[in-house]
Amino acid sequence: MKISSAENERIKYLRRLQADATLRRRERRFLIEGPAAIRSILENNRRPLEIFWCPELFQDIAILNMARALRITITELSLKSFAKISDVRTPQGIATLFAIDEPSPEAVLGNRNGLFLCCHGIQDPGNMGTMIRTADAAGADAVIALPPSASFYNPKTVRASAASILNIPLLSFEENDFLAFARKEKINLFSAVAKGGAPFRSAMFNRPACIVIGSETHGIPPQIQKQGAEVSIPMRNGVDSLNAAVAAALLLYQAAREPDK
Repeated sequence: MKISSAENERIKYLRRLQADATLRRRERRFLIEGPAAIRSILENNRRPLEIFWCPELFQDIAILNMARALRITITELSLKSFAKISDVRTPQGIATLFAIDEPSPEAVLGNRNGLFLCCHGIQDPGNMGTMIRTADAAGADAVIALPPSASFYNPKTVRASAASILNIPLLSFEENDFLAFARKEKINLFSAVAKGGAPFRSAMFNRPACIVIGSETHGIPPQIQKQGAEVSIPMRNGVDSLNAAVAAALLLYQAAREPDK
């Protein structure tokens, strides 16, 4: 199939999907752009619903052949129509449509040896995507978002995750619901605080463990801190905070080194 017109209804729908979080939630669909992410997806036998390809921008036949071998529908777009659906200034000519997976919190967070990352108020989608990618790399079992956090499926989040968004379960909670669920499942919370917490290198991240990272501006609410332990990353005098994604990486890799409890 080929779409030439940028005013085609299908193109308008995909453009809205990129821009509208409510539509993404309702349709349970999102786009992933870029050859590196899509190559990784296909090499791992992930099956997107559809691939959109602009021959003027993308000529890597190997990726297209992988998609054909998996019997994935490939829709050819004109330069103008692909530019309409792309979220980047310089489109690379290939994008995929995926279904949003909605895992059961009980199935994911019921893992008694689980290691989880909870993002509270991480509003920058680039940070959110980097934290998803880091959690995946560190072997974490899920990423949890509490409001007001960026959408997991914001195009900038998806791009920063580098396809890790498909590898790790993603869960969204309201704050009170998450705290109640953590109590019920006896999940040990470890809140990252700038000062006053246990030094992260000596903290015991007893499983199931959930590392909570707050925004650099507002931190973590007291009600979350009170439900668990606090951990701190030592910093030189005069430095107030670390980037949230950097803090998440340090704590996740430290927690991953802990012996199973």
